[in-house]
Parts: sequence; structure tokens; C-alpha cells
Amino acid sequence: MAAERAHIDRGDIADGYDDIEKTILEGFYEYVGERKDAEWVHWSMRDVNYGFPALEHRMKVLRGDPVEISEQKKFDLSRALVTLYGRGYAAHPRMKSLMSMNDMTFKDFLDGEHEAAAFGEGRYMALHQSTLRKVDTFCNFLEGAIDGTLRTKSRWRDRHDLDDVMSAVKRKRYVGLLGLLAVLEGTFGFLRKYVMSLFDG
Repeated sequence: MAAERAHIDRGDIADGYDDIEKTILEGFYEYVGERKDAEWVHWSMRDVNYGFPALEHRMKVLRGDPVEISEQKKFDLSRALVTLYGRGYAAHPRMKSLMSMNDMTFKDFLDGEHEAAAFGEGRYMALHQSTLRKVDTFCNFLEGAIDGTLRTKSRWRDRHDLDDVMSAVKRKRYVGLLGLLAVLEGTFGFLRKYVMSLFDG
């Protein structure tokens, strides 16, 4: 799309790739700069090979000025799901497994290997559509996690740490004790009434 706006023919994209990439990154960082308070939901975009550091590095290489996004404003959805559901919540690759478990469409979806192939073959629209599909998928993951409808392979013990378990045990112990007291109170009440009836008779 950036190439189209710059009136660069599809066959000439490779020759003008740096200029196109810089245009895309400038647009991205302009968008970031206008939304200082935004939270940036992402999927494992943590290092210089794949992530926000990689975008910043490329912008600097292309002699541009990236807008810094503070770590507090970055929300790694992949890590959050592990924290929430445990490491076994989905088989690897987790994104595709979670999509399957929740009956989400794979239309236009490309994994990393196929995205690389699409780029090498100049299928840039396929890359664009794949990106849109992943954004929609992350939105569905996040909404499902928030409202409790996201289906996973997580077990109860995977979702609770030792403190949670101990608290649950204590609650059950108290509930059991209260139940026992209620039973004893009822039994003693019945016996008291029975004994009193004997004396009354």
C-alpha cells in the first residue's frame, strides 16, 4: 500500500524497498506519537530480531527517529496467557493451537515461514492480509480471556499458584468446620427437645 501511494510499480518494489520501509515506519511512529497513553498489545515482540527493538533499529538504520514506547505501555499477550492459564494452555505453536481450539478462522493467516516465503515472492498483499487476520485474532484472544470464554487446555492447578491453592484449602476447611458446627447444633437441639419431652411426660 505504501508503494501504491508512492506510485511505485510492483516490479520496482525491490529497488525502492528502503524508501518504502522508511515511509511505513514513519507512518507507524507518527501514529505512536499521537497516542502517548495507548497500551500496545503484541505477541512476543520483545527482541531485536522480532519486536519493537527491531522496528526501532530499522528506523535508525534508515536515518529516521523512532518514537520510544515505554515498557509499561507494552502488553505481551503471549506471556499474559501463560501467566493466566499456565504453560500447558495450548500446544506449540500456541497461536495456531489456540485459534483451532476456539474455532477461529485461518483465512489469510500465514505463519512465520509462509510470511517469509510470501515476502520473497513479492506477495505483499498476502502479508498485509495476514497481519490484519492476526490483529483480529489477538483481539479475540484478549476478549475471550477477559470475559472467561477462551477455551484452553489449562487445568485448574495450572491456573492457580500455591498461595491460591492454600487459600482454597483454608476456605474449604472453614466451610467444613461451619458445616460440622451446624450439624452438631441441630443434633444437640433435637436431643434437648427429646429429653425435655421425657420430663414433660
